[in-house]
Amino acid sequence: MVGNNLPSRSEVVHMYISKGIKRMRIYYPDKEALNALRNSGIALILDVGDQLYMSNLAASSSNAAAWVRDNVSPYYPAVNIKYIAVGNEVVGGTTESILPAMRNVNPRPASAASRFPPR
Repeated sequence: MVGNNLPSRSEVVHMYISKGIKRMRIYYPDKEALNALRNSGIALILDVGDQLYMSNLAASSSNAAAWVRDNVSPYYPAVNIKYIAVGNEVVGGTTESILPAMRNVNPRPASAASRFPPR
């Protein structure tokens, strides 16, 4: 049975704030959630998403730069993206993509790096 009475992303962020919860993890770049997190002060771990994204990030540094441009730069620093996680629940042959994807995401282009400094 799938729940259909879940709170909106904005309501979840307000609940976190009201309960003093200061950290959150989202398992893919959900634009609605990222917008709800703007100026909340909540430290975020942002996963790159499913295995397709990871393979794409592993394929080239330009793919990783595009991912950062599309999923990090529009939100940071208003969203406190503390970490980017690569490789959650990886199965099968895609495990070979984890390290190359991490390497490609880490050395962000200078324009994004200035907006998203390492911590």
